[in-house]
Order: sequence, then structure tokens, then C-alpha cells
Amino acid sequence: MIEFVNEAQALDYVTHLPAQAKSLFRFGFSLLSEMSEQQQRIVVEGARQAIATSLPDSNEVAARLGKDANVAEPAIAAAAITTTIFARTSVELAPEQFRQIFIKAGVIDEALSDALENFFEIACAERQALRSQVERTDDARAVLPNLASFTLGIDVRVSFEGNEVRSMVPVVVANIDTDAEGQVLWCQMTKEQLTRLRADFDAALQKLEATQKKLGLGEG
Repeated sequence: MIEFVNEAQALDYVTHLPAQAKSLFRFGFSLLSEMSEQQQRIVVEGARQAIATSLPDSNEVAARLGKDANVAEPAIAAAAITTTIFARTSVELAPEQFRQIFIKAGVIDEALSDALENFFEIACAERQALRSQVERTDDARAVLPNLASFTLGIDVRVSFEGNEVRSMVPVVVANIDTDAEGQVLWCQMTKEQLTRLRADFDAALQKLEATQKKLGLGEG
């Protein structure tokens, strides 16, 4: 697992993030500064899901927040970078020290700092559990391209006989994207194939949970 052995290394990493990423995080922190403590907790939960799965459900988080997804997504991103750096820093730093890292790196405006005090307390909790989660995620991604997104949509296939519609049938259109360059797959499925796939997913989940239990990993 990539680790920062001191505060200076963590600061250097945040300082040299791409400008586009820093802009997204800056916007996310500004949104978090306007949220209640309960809303901040919801965002942190979404961020931890993002770390574990790479598939954060921003719509679910948005619904729990009572806000639009375009508010939830940057807030989740800001919370995810906070919790990730917290997990990867091997020395014991207080939440206030992590807050100062983002201020010094120009990701948090000084004027918003006090409004984010509770957020950093929430995001920087349960260090060992979070470190274990990040380590498991790193290990799981070590060999093959990692799933980045999986979306399903419905389309209708129409066949003609001359100029007349002969038949119409709905199909499921799947888009699978990974974190590797050019690794994107489009395919279509019938209802029967989707039903079989759901059964396969359920069976695989049961096997995965049984394996986790056997290894003493618990849920995660």
C-alpha cells in the first residue's frame, strides 16, 4: 500500500494533484462546509463506499442528503480524498493536522476552515478499519483492470417487413468500464440473460461471503 510516512509527504501529494482534481475537491469542500454534521456523515459513508467499490451511488447519497446528485458527487470526491490520505498516512496525525494539509495545498479556502472542523473529525475516525479497507482494495486491484462503472439501460429493437413494423422487443444494454486505458465494453442482453446473470451474481456473492468468513475477514 502506498504510504505517507510524515505530514510533509502527504502535503506534497495533495499540493501536486492535477489542477482539475484540486478544483473538484475545492468545490466539494465548499459544499461540505454548508452541510450539517449528519449530512457530512452521510457523505463520508458514501466516500468509504467509493473507496471500497469504485462505484459510489451518488444518487442514493443525494437522496439521503435531500440534494441533487451534482452536489453529492463533488462532496463525495472531497471526502474520499480526505479519508484515503488519512488511511495512507502511517504516522498519527490529528484531524486538525489533516485539515491544515488541505489548506496549505490550496484545496480548502481559509475562510471555510472552521466550518469543516466537524467534517475532519468524522472523516478521520476509525483509522485502523479504514486502513484495512484501503489495503484490501489495493490487493483486490493488483492484478487485473478494476471495474470503474457498470451501467444498464433499456432499448427497443425493431424489425421491419417492407415499410411495416413486424416486431419489437426490449433489450438490456450494458456498459462496462474499467480503470485501464481503452477497456470499455458494450453489450446487449435479453430478459432471460439478465435473469440468469442476476442468479450468477447472487451465487458469486454467497461464495465471496463464505470465503471472507473462512478467511476471518468479516464483511467489507
